Amino acid sequence: MKKINLLIISMFLFVFLLFSVNAHIAMSSEGKDRLFKEALTLYKTDSQYSDARFKNQWKTIYSFQHPNYKKAISFEEFQYFDGHVLSNYREDKTFQRNTSGVPVYPSLKDIKRDPRRKDPFLGIPLPPTYRFIPNPMIRVTKYKIEKVYVGDSGTLGKVAVRLKINEDLPIRAPIKARRDTLYIDHWEKIDGKWVLAITKPHLRHISGSALQITEHPVPVDASRWSAAHFTEFKPEELNSISQRKLK
Repeated sequence: MKKINLLIISMFLFVFLLFSVNAHIAMSSEGKDRLFKEALTLYKTDSQYSDARFKNQWKTIYSFQHPNYKKAISFEEFQYFDGHVLSNYREDKTFQRNTSGVPVYPSLKDIKRDPRRKDPFLGIPLPPTYRFIPNPMIRVTKYKIEKVYVGDSGTLGKVAVRLKINEDLPIRAPIKARRDTLYIDHWEKIDGKWVLAITKPHLRHISGSALQITEHPVPVDASRWSAAHFTEFKPEELNSISQRKLK
């Protein structure tokens, strides 16, 4: 009788274990499929965003900005500052002020009336030009998305974009340096849509107490991205799997 009971208990435990393993595999598979779908969507989103930046398509660039950023920064302001302006720039005393401490930018009313910047000497309008890196000495000639990262929650993401750069060196001879740099776009999902995180310049120490602004900004709440666990996807992997699923 004891042997029969032990056999029944053993069979029950085996069935329970088998069910648990299968359920875990199914859940893991569903989780991977969910992250893959988010990664594919994010890859397509960043591709559209990068292409718009490269072609100076201002309305498209602005459409990907965070909703709270768009509440603080109008489209005219965004374009006036070439797509790189802090959401609290009018309260930031360190932002674009001359030696007397007076802001060097016009009023919001004036910017909305005419969002074109003017040459400080000639007074002629300057065409707005988007720059991946807000440095007039740097020109991006090509870009390529290298990796897509999606957090386990499916609401945080990062996209690594490889930029090919021509840089004018600050010396007397007209020399251009050609190099590559890895630029990181930070994304979050709000109301079912991937939007850009609100960012700030990333400062780092270079020697002693000296600071340097890195070539890509970081989220204002960077701790969320630092604490998250990300799954990495490569564009060729995303394209290959998506094509197989469509067949």
